[in-house]
Amino acid sequence: MKDKTVPETKNSPDSDTKRFSLPEMPSPQYLDELSEEEATQAIKDAKDNLKAYLLTLDRKDRAVARREAKSIQSQAMRSYLDSLSKAPRIPSKKEFASLPAPEWKLKIAEAQKARTAYLDSLPKRRLKRVLAMEKAEQRTEILSVLGNTSKKYSMLIALIAVILFFGISTQGVLLAPRNVSNLIFQNSYVAILAVGMLLCILTGGNIDLSVGSVVGFVGAVAGELMINRKIGVLPTIIVCLLLGLFIGFFQGGCIAYIGVPPFIATLAGMMIFRGLTQFVLRGLTLAPFPDDFLKLSTGHIEDFFPIQSIPLNITCLLFGFTATAIFVILKLVGRFRKIKKGYETGSTTMFIVNIVLISVALIAVTIRLAEYKGIPTVFFILLAIVLIYATLTSNTVPGRYLYALGGNAKAARLSGINTKRVMFLAYTNMSFLAAVAALVFAARLNSANPTAGLSFELDAIGSCFIGGASAYGGIGTVGGVLIGATFMGVMNNGMNILGFDTAVQQVVKGLVLLVAVAFDVVSKRKSR
Repeated sequence: MKDKTVPETKNSPDSDTKRFSLPEMPSPQYLDELSEEEATQAIKDAKDNLKAYLLTLDRKDRAVARREAKSIQSQAMRSYLDSLSKAPRIPSKKEFASLPAPEWKLKIAEAQKARTAYLDSLPKRRLKRVLAMEKAEQRTEILSVLGNTSKKYSMLIALIAVILFFGISTQGVLLAPRNVSNLIFQNSYVAILAVGMLLCILTGGNIDLSVGSVVGFVGAVAGELMINRKIGVLPTIIVCLLLGLFIGFFQGGCIAYIGVPPFIATLAGMMIFRGLTQFVLRGLTLAPFPDDFLKLSTGHIEDFFPIQSIPLNITCLLFGFTATAIFVILKLVGRFRKIKKGYETGSTTMFIVNIVLISVALIAVTIRLAEYKGIPTVFFILLAIVLIYATLTSNTVPGRYLYALGGNAKAARLSGINTKRVMFLAYTNMSFLAAVAALVFAARLNSANPTAGLSFELDAIGSCFIGGASAYGGIGTVGGVLIGATFMGVMNNGMNILGFDTAVQQVVKGLVLLVAVAFDVVSKRKSR
């Protein structure tokens, strides 16, 4: 038979705590050997003895003695639970995926038989404790999965919450078909800049402060060529894109090969290209641009399959539903490949919830756009950039080099990666995408003005960090950046509709950015 009493605890010689002659308490091991009625009576008697003893003490000592008794019992129970053997686990079908059906069914049946035999051999009270331990472990595992999932999809959850908040606050104006289309037009250039900024941040938390000035400068050159010099739209677009590449070569070379810190190099670029913008425009605003150029950022894809009885853009619906179907198929195929190769795939339930939520969102946006004029032309520019860079960062060697450089620059260099070239290409690409954003923004405004692009770098940086990019580099995705840019756009649009003052909007955006980066820093600290 097990010891009847809980092991006595001794105070250290130097302890100032008063010693109490606490009544003996029955140990969990002793209670397991008793019947249910006997164990209940033993516990009742022990509690009565403790209560009677406590009544002999004054009020202050009584509280201290009660805490000591609880501490002793808790310590004894923890030791007891640690000593218990867990019941044999029943394996899942996944663990025998490589075996034929009869074999894995036999193994599962054997495991079930062993588990039943073990549980039947336990005393009744110990059986309850073992089953309670299993339930506690299951709860802990579920909470851990929910915690990891909420962390992984925190910005997506926040985006949904912000959309719902402003959708209700604006009485549905935010989600009106026309406003949804305007959201795409208004925030496409921010998303384009944010994708480029992500590559800079991945290299080690570096940023490009010059992108706003580059947008203004390239827009000014486009206005000078198309409006003053009457040069065609296509040649002007080519010249502007080449100009963006040249700016990238200049800044990337200074950073990667000369060794100028990115902050200083791009700060200098911000001042240089803002001054060149003023020089090209001579302080004036140039307008209007040719109609063919405006279609780049203000037009919609016409409906190729109109149906008079249906007041919706059928082309938009077909594209949206097809895109949703392709998304679901790609996610399923990717998961099946991981399972086949034995990779960890995460919770099936959360995978399904993720697919359903994103699919519903895509279909909802599709229907809203179809109720207005269809798909904005700039959406295809943004879609092409997102797909290209998502593939580049996740499925190509140069993309993995970016993550390696941001994760540990010294290790990346010693492993044979040309870190200077990676840094050079990241900043060259940033200026190229800034030129694309400049053309989109100029077409949106239908003018080239000296103040174009002011603070664009802040919106791009904010979108990256809000979208989950790490301030230390090496972490971030194009999809996350897109969510961050959408979050910023919805927040700006919602506050404008509600009539928030510009100063208040700046305060709110600053606080959101601070919270996003603080969350990343705290998460990093906990992981260490």
